[in-house]
Amino acid sequence: EPSRLIVEVTNPADESILHYLDDHHYEVEGDRLEAGKTVGFLRTVVGLVLGIGLVITLLSFYILVLSIYLLLQKNTTELQSLLLIGYSVRRVAFPYQLLVIGLNMLVLGISFAGVWLLRWVYGEWLSALFPAWSGSSIWLTFGVGICLFVLVSSLNIIIIHKKISKLWKIE
Repeated sequence: EPSRLIVEVTNPADESILHYLDDHHYEVEGDRLEAGKTVGFLRTVVGLVLGIGLVITLLSFYILVLSIYLLLQKNTTELQSLLLIGYSVRRVAFPYQLLVIGLNMLVLGISFAGVWLLRWVYGEWLSALFPAWSGSSIWLTFGVGICLFVLVSSLNIIIIHKKISKLWKIE
C-alpha cells in the first residue's frame, strides 16, 4: 500500500483542506500548512485594523464637524451682517462649502497615493508568501473612496447650510 500521497491544491491556505486532513488522520510533512495559520493571523490583524480604522474615521468626521461649527461660530457676526445686507444663505455658505470640498479632495488624493504605494509594497511580499495570490483591483478601493468623498462632502455642505440658515433665523 502507498505510504505517501502528494496533493496539489490551488489554495494551500484553505481551511477545508486542514479539516479534511484532520478528519482522515493524515499527517502533513513540512511547513506547508503554515500558510493556513498565517492567513488566519492576517485575517485577525486585518479585522483589528479595520475596526480601529473605523473608529478613527468616525472620530475624524466628528472633529471635522466640530471644526466647521467653530469656524462658523467665530465668524457669526460677519455672517449675520452679510445676511442682513441682502446676501442669500446659499451665497454666504458657498466659500465655506468650497473650502470643505477642497480639503476633502486633498485628503482623498493623499489617501489614494498612500493606498497605491502600500499596495505596491506589500503586493510583492504577499506574492512571495502566497504564489497563488494574484491580487485584486485597486479600482474598488478608488470607488469606495470616491463614494465616501461624496457622502462626507454632502453632509458637510448640508451642515454648513443649516448652520448659516440658523444664523439668519436668529435675527
